[in-house]
Amino acid sequence: MITVMGVDKNKVFILFIIISTTAPTGGLLAGGKVSELIGGYTGPNALFYCLILSLLASLAAIPIPFLKKTSVIVVLFWLMLFFGAGM
Repeated sequence: MITVMGVDKNKVFILFIIISTTAPTGGLLAGGKVSELIGGYTGPNALFYCLILSLLASLAAIPIPFLKKTSVIVVLFWLMLFFGAGM
């Protein structure tokens, strides 16, 4: 973001701190709760649950290199980390 998009260095650092702390933490908590509700990580639906989350993380990640708007990239990056941690 700093080199290619020309975003201010301080803004990038703040966004990185917010994204890297909230997305994995939220994904872990939400993923654990949902996994528990569907029968746990050894339950019959665990593999399907991980498949869905991995598809959602991939769908969030695919457009990132092609975008120019910082706010959209930040949201997609957050979603990618959230769903990845939810697995």
